[in-house]
Amino acid sequence: MSTNNDQVNDYFANVEDPGERDRLIKLDGFMTDAMGGIFPEMQFHGGERVFDAACGPGGWAIRLARAWPSVQSVGIDISNHMIAYANGYVEAGVRNASFLVGNIKGRLPFEDASFDAVNARFLETFMRPQDWHGFLAECHRILKPGGTIRLTESEATISPLSPNFEKMTFLFVKAMKCLGIGYSQHGMWNTAMLQPHLRDAGYEQIKYRATAIDSSYGTAYHESVYLSYYYGGKAVVPFYEEHGMLEPGDDVKETYRLALQEMRDPSFVGLGYALTCWGRKPMTV
Repeated sequence: MSTNNDQVNDYFANVEDPGERDRLIKLDGFMTDAMGGIFPEMQFHGGERVFDAACGPGGWAIRLARAWPSVQSVGIDISNHMIAYANGYVEAGVRNASFLVGNIKGRLPFEDASFDAVNARFLETFMRPQDWHGFLAECHRILKPGGTIRLTESEATISPLSPNFEKMTFLFVKAMKCLGIGYSQHGMWNTAMLQPHLRDAGYEQIKYRATAIDSSYGTAYHESVYLSYYYGGKAVVPFYEEHGMLEPGDDVKETYRLALQEMRDPSFVGLGYALTCWGRKPMTV
């Protein structure tokens, strides 16, 4: 639960942990491919500037910079470790990318109308419902008229043959709800709010597309989901103990151990989905 910023106390994973970095690297690569490429919702012609919010270790922004050498990608993340890792690519020669340590839950350190596009993926693990309005307003401010914003969020993986995995998923969601993250009483269904968020923030021409995420044993995404549960469980177990959230007879440590064991079984079946929603800032506001 530790971070480098006392404004943020609702991120379960330790954002300075190299293991969390490695998990996000795998997630970035898989999801970019699963979503049909780097940014299929936008055509680049050269000279564009793109902001990647909560960029993690910079995988998506670096991939964008390498694919379009004339496009400038800029990433912000709260983790010093993640940004140092991302800047390693810049030092190695990716000159059209830059990365800054910062908190997206506040005023962004950019001038008005200074970006052509904004990308934000998987903010559901730390954004409270009340955080979205300010964030999207800031994105609206820094976008040029006609600029594109793209949001991608996911829902919990289901695995009907793995009872401990499903229980661990419930424990994750319940802990997030305890921190005020999520919309329903179960803390899920964040994807349903993407289109209303964009509409209410003044974006237009809003569209969306769903992506199936198969995390069954042997699939490309399996290792990323396994690492999510491995590192997430290391944080959730003490969270439940510290906050007195255990029900009589609960053994969260054993549930965690068995969930990881189920995921390593060749019979493991897991399926989730992500929703990508994008829109444009009006040409005249």
